[in-house]
Amino acid sequence: MEDNMTAVDWLFRKLWDQPKDKLIWWSILNNAKTFEMEQIIMAYHNGYSDAIKPEPKQYDPKQYYEQTYGK
Repeated sequence: MEDNMTAVDWLFRKLWDQPKDKLIWWSILNNAKTFEMEQIIMAYHNGYSDAIKPEPKQYDPKQYYEQTYGK
């Protein structure tokens, strides 16, 4: 995956080249969701780090993702 590619771009490119097989598409969709989660966690991490110096107990980007978007 390219660094500047969004999860939606990645998903579209993967699905475009695949036959219409539900299992393949399901697998690609799950990979895209993981990619999206990683992007959101990194954005939260970068924004939080820029805004304030995090305290260890207070700062957890994965927890933020799970609370905001679910697992």
